Amino acid sequence: MKFQAHRGVCTECPENTIPAFERAIEQGYSYIETDTRATKDDIWVLMHDETLNRTCRNGDGTELTKPVKLSEITYKEMLNYDAGIVRGNEFKGTLIPTLAQLLNLAKQAEITVKLDNIIQFYTDEQLKILFNLVVSSKATVAFTCSSIDFIKKILDAIPDAEIHYDGLVNAEIMEELSKVLKDNNWVVWMCLPSAAKNWFKLPRASDDLCALVRSYTKLGLWIFEREEQLKEAEHWKADLIETDGTVKP
Repeated sequence: MKFQAHRGVCTECPENTIPAFERAIEQGYSYIETDTRATKDDIWVLMHDETLNRTCRNGDGTELTKPVKLSEITYKEMLNYDAGIVRGNEFKGTLIPTLAQLLNLAKQAEITVKLDNIIQFYTDEQLKILFNLVVSSKATVAFTCSSIDFIKKILDAIPDAEIHYDGLVNAEIMEELSKVLKDNNWVVWMCLPSAAKNWFKLPRASDDLCALVRSYTKLGLWIFEREEQLKEAEHWKADLIETDGTVKP
């Protein structure tokens, strides 16, 4: 069973930053999950939210008083914000990293980068920049998708792409996925039953659904926040689990 670090080891470091990714490498994770978004000038950087306000501060450490959308600022303007100090002075001066920086780090460390499915909502022109960046980096990258149509779009650009599907799971969809992804490395993700994930509206992991997934491909389970949850991974025979950093490889 392999472990995936959600936004890096975000329980110990500022999420989606180089310190969080380096910690994941040090602790032996196999995958780093991250969220990539494009700035106003189409530089792909790493940020979960549309705005900087939750995870960033001004350069002097003060809070942002107005919403600052990443898509409305340039890369150069983005460098004025501190992405570390919100988690403590030891991270002061940490910047929002570019995807290129993470891909370079991952290639050297031989760890897989998994991109969140928010990339599905960008234009074809922006995606072309993203796909070219991934290919030229020579890093190992997996793409998260909740849409079979978007999977096909990725495969048109990167035929051997590793695909992680996190959409609706049923017998019909699994059969269609198997036809589209017959020669690819692919994982289907299921959410653990948890009251903390009430916002997630798709069916949760169950004996029937996990068995269905495993009859076709690898099973991923998210998100593990306590050691005792590992018994669920063992019960459903997960190939890959995602943790926020509290559960270690």
